Amino acid sequence: SLYEYAPATNTLRAVGDVLAGYGKHRDGDWGYGKVHGQISEGPCGHLYFHTYWGSHRKLEYGGSYTGDLLMRYDPAAQQLVSLGVPMPETGTPSTQMWGGLLYGEANHPKGDSWPDGKIFWAYDLARDKVVFTSPELIDHNSGRDIAVDGNGRAYYSGAGDDLLRYDPAANAEERIGAFPHPGKLRA
Repeated sequence: SLYEYAPATNTLRAVGDVLAGYGKHRDGDWGYGKVHGQISEGPCGHLYFHTYWGSHRKLEYGGSYTGDLLMRYDPAAQQLVSLGVPMPETGTPSTQMWGGLLYGEANHPKGDSWPDGKIFWAYDLARDKVVFTSPELIDHNSGRDIAVDGNGRAYYSGAGDDLLRYDPAANAEERIGAFPHPGKLRA
């Protein structure tokens, strides 16, 4: 569920439910464990967030569950809707927004049937689609945070001690350096 806190009245109320917002989930199928990344406000005043499967023990994709959901909440209309699964068969534990772009790091659950790694991605809110994905899987344990500068360039951990940057103007990723010690961006 999504909750709204009103500081003036010190009250908390449920304003939306992911399963109801999605509308296609079937009982018995895997679900949407939690929201692990940020809830970000888009330029239109809507709030965006991504679900994350949470514990991945015996995770199964199929049926109504093909991956985790990108959700949009309109505070004025008090309406929560699903924008679908932008990164199939992944969960997204970290997100960040800049202008009309939502950045995320999607990962596959560790296990025999999935590749070990995560994927940085960029979603264009106006075009309603993913406009960039990392060309290669990034080390699964490489951190869970994205920093964004004033030009909208996203910084995130790569393999080992690599620091990567996504530039929306070039729609490209590059290695810009390394941490001076074994380190990663994490919260």
